[in-house]
Amino acid sequence: MSQVERAAITQRRKMKIREVFALFQERGKDVIDARELGIVVRELGLNPSQKQLQMIQSLAEDSDNPSFIPYAKLERALLTVLEAKEIKSEEVTAEGATVARTSLIYAEPEATIQESFDVLWDALGRKVDHDKQRYLDSDALRELLMGGDMIEAFSEDDVQHFLAAAQDVGTTTINEDLFMMLCLE
Repeated sequence: MSQVERAAITQRRKMKIREVFALFQERGKDVIDARELGIVVRELGLNPSQKQLQMIQSLAEDSDNPSFIPYAKLERALLTVLEAKEIKSEEVTAEGATVARTSLIYAEPEATIQESFDVLWDALGRKVDHDKQRYLDSDALRELLMGGDMIEAFSEDDVQHFLAAAQDVGTTTINEDLFMMLCLE
């Protein structure tokens, strides 16, 4: 990407941040209430966790009054997040050491979850879903999620809880639409 294209993208992002910020701006001031930050960030197409939102707030809040977030600090923080899709921060441990943290933040969570289902269906669904109705076999999913090939395997309780909610009633299958709905909650 050329320098000109990059500058144009940055300018569009600044305009979008300003546009969303203006919806929540305190009358006559260039600040928003910190409680509105989650809505502002989600309006920009990001889907932060609560921890990530706290990280953004710590980067953007007014140092004199943490109840407010000034535009200039928010713009700087969000431009970095929108560019890199990650948040970098430092935390002080109980022992007093400073530790650098990086947290990925995702846009378009529905597309990400859809891609995840597609990967699972390719690996597990094609074997049993001969009529291509887009469902997964719950036993195969349980084996995958709890298997030794996982970096961090899910617990039996976690898998059981998910399957109890996701399985079609009276079957051992997980429908694509229900999978998407549960993952987006």
